[in-house]
Amino acid sequence: MKVLFVSGELAPFAKVGGLADVAAALPPALFELGADIRIIIPRYGIIDSGKYPMEKILSGIEVEFKGEKNKINLFQAVLPGGSVMVYLIENERYLSKGGVYLSEDASSCGNEAEFERFGFFTVSVLEILKNLEWQPQIIHCNDWHTGLLPLLAPKNFRTITTIHNLAYQGRYREEIVLSALDKDKKIFHPKDGHIIALREAILNSGLINTVSLAYAKEILTEEFGCGLEKDLETRKKDLSGILNGLDINLFNPETDTDIFRNFSVNNISAREENKARLQKILGFAEDKNIPIFGFVGRLTEQKGFDILIPALEEMLGENTQIVILGSGDKNYEEKLTAFARKNFAAKISLNFKFDTGLAQKIYSGSDFFLVPSRFEPCGLIQMIAMRYGAVPIARRTGGLRDTVINYIEPDGNGIVFEKYDIKDLLEALKKAMEIYQEKEKLLILRKNGMAVDFSWRKSAMKYFELYQKLIFTR
Repeated sequence: MKVLFVSGELAPFAKVGGLADVAAALPPALFELGADIRIIIPRYGIIDSGKYPMEKILSGIEVEFKGEKNKINLFQAVLPGGSVMVYLIENERYLSKGGVYLSEDASSCGNEAEFERFGFFTVSVLEILKNLEWQPQIIHCNDWHTGLLPLLAPKNFRTITTIHNLAYQGRYREEIVLSALDKDKKIFHPKDGHIIALREAILNSGLINTVSLAYAKEILTEEFGCGLEKDLETRKKDLSGILNGLDINLFNPETDTDIFRNFSVNNISAREENKARLQKILGFAEDKNIPIFGFVGRLTEQKGFDILIPALEEMLGENTQIVILGSGDKNYEEKLTAFARKNFAAKISLNFKFDTGLAQKIYSGSDFFLVPSRFEPCGLIQMIAMRYGAVPIARRTGGLRDTVINYIEPDGNGIVFEKYDIKDLLEALKKAMEIYQEKEKLLILRKNGMAVDFSWRKSAMKYFELYQKLIFTR
């Protein structure tokens, strides 16, 4: 089974968000199951060719774009730590300057320069396939970056698109797309004067899946469908949900070199040293009786900051410590900074950056982990937190619904709240404070979370089955 996995991001070569982690973890799991799977990404300027050795295997291939002939080169590398082949397309004009995105994040700004990058990447992939001896049976597309591939790919290729976040769609004015690709407007499905890359993927892919069972159901509704729910409804029989996995070798408290002391579910008392030393480096009072609430991720409305900030301000009046690591919306950074100045400096640590080492220390030292998302296609931080013994406080939505089980259940591993409002979140936070005083109950939640199998193998088997369905039943 030959599969080309097409992605706009790939860890560790070029990582911005969770897509990069999925692209780095799912193909190796599929490779182990027997798939001949290869990954293709742009060769961005930020990719360190000294750190990641690569060989040029094709050069001077012509690509028609915007009425001009552009030349691309193809490089080949191996995904670090494994055997999966990675192709990288080089073009100085459109692909190989700077980082992954022209905007601050992966949300798609929708401007012409962005389409030039990912539209050019799309047509370049198709030209590469004309010149490559190895030919896939399946093209596996991911998110809006590759949304036009299922429409433009020759019919001898079977296509599947994974939606990692439906809110990010790649929405471009018709004239931008039509002039760049020189295609008949009739092949597209314009909406409100725009061609939406992810919509084209939904309407043209052989199969569609998203990154959790719950999210696959939610996106069929107006609340979560982001304007594409009617298109998804037409493809309902071809839509499925497969929960993302976790790189359990990377996120392993028994071997992690970024934490202060290694531990396991059978030696969970050793975890206390991580908490004590985290308190010390953050400038907190070193007191095992004070619970630490952690957050790692983007500071955005999606992640719940419009309800989290007022709830935290009330919680800081209690005997608590809160650590936040991440960057994003400057408005949220300013609000957090403002109330931290209100005599709360000794109780809250704000770190507006991303620091992998500090993230691991927060996972391994926090008692509770904050995941109050407005919506969450899958979410990885709750899985990582549980693997390191931190109890998630999560809203029941998307992938959080599929992974976090409320404390009242026999196999409970977290604290779950239903409504997206400050009142429900505050009740969940106060319940966490109560549970913290009940050490046996807290220990059970920790152990239940650490015992869950979040490895990629189970999910990879489901992708393998989708590939088989594409090849053998269509």
